[in-house]
Amino acid sequence: MATDEEEHQNPEEEPVQQDTSLIETKVKRHNIGKVMQHVAPKWLDLTNYDFADNGRVWIVWDDRLVEVHFIKAGAQFIHCQVKNRLSTMEYALTVVYGFNAVEQRKSLWEEVKSIVQGTSMPWVIGGDFNVVLTSEDRLCGNPVSATEIHDFSECIVYAGLTELPWKGEFYTWSNKQTTGSRIYSRLDRLFGNDEWMWNWGHISTECGLPNISDHSPMLLQNSQGTRPPKSPFRFFNTWKDPATFLPIVQRHWVNRYQEGRMKMVIQEEMLRDPADTFILKEKEALFNLEKWPSLEESVMRQKARLTWITFGDANTKYFSAVIKERQHKKQLLTLTSLAGTTLWNLMIYKIKSYIFIRT
Repeated sequence: MATDEEEHQNPEEEPVQQDTSLIETKVKRHNIGKVMQHVAPKWLDLTNYDFADNGRVWIVWDDRLVEVHFIKAGAQFIHCQVKNRLSTMEYALTVVYGFNAVEQRKSLWEEVKSIVQGTSMPWVIGGDFNVVLTSEDRLCGNPVSATEIHDFSECIVYAGLTELPWKGEFYTWSNKQTTGSRIYSRLDRLFGNDEWMWNWGHISTECGLPNISDHSPMLLQNSQGTRPPKSPFRFFNTWKDPATFLPIVQRHWVNRYQEGRMKMVIQEEMLRDPADTFILKEKEALFNLEKWPSLEESVMRQKARLTWITFGDANTKYFSAVIKERQHKKQLLTLTSLAGTTLWNLMIYKIKSYIFIRT
């Protein structure tokens, strides 16, 4: 798993890789220096040899571009804090390489839950979890059982994590066997907490071709992107529920307002009406006390286009993160030319401007 620089002095140049996470290196502890000298000279590293004899997880980085501060580690993970020296980007990073056995992985899920309790900043966690999350994550081989995915699924829900947008290979692992015995699984993933999704929900994971490895490499593309297009005015269904809706519209319809003002008028009237009309009716006031938070959730739900979460829990923070993720998906971050050259933000802007002028 690797991450790219978030900001660059020249946007037309491809970003320079600044930190990398490696799993299953099979490198003996006394050979770390020799390997680093050949692979990433002058870079720094974090490993978990103190918890696993074969050093199952490495994090290496260019100290000129990022700061990395160790927080904790175990046999199946390394948890640290990362700060980009070229921007204000700062976040927690957990790199995972889970054990093969269900019972052995239980300690990993407990560690992740522990990390959640002490993390309030943007947090991204990923790697080879060595377990699938849904029944669709395995092709061929034994069917996915509920017992197999329960612990992983329960941990993700408890931690409030959302899988990052991704592109490329769906199945990230195969057993490299002949056609009749070949098994494909989606074992490698990246997740972010609400803070990460709110700040950088547009950042996508690119799952590359495995080549000689049995795993696909994962690249985390950090890019500012372009400003999302302005969203048109939308009418929310909850506005028409109160009996006073039509009189409010009629009263303000004859007035002239600046662009966007009608939405503000409706919202202000809707929120003011319960206090003005039912202030002396305790029972109805209590009813409205419960009603308006649900209306807010309904608005957020419509914005997020989520219909599969049942009403009752005010998930506005989660919905806000999903809304921002949807906005980021509208952005054009890169283009790949027929020659295979990747074009970045400024160059894309010039191309879009040229097409506009020509048409």
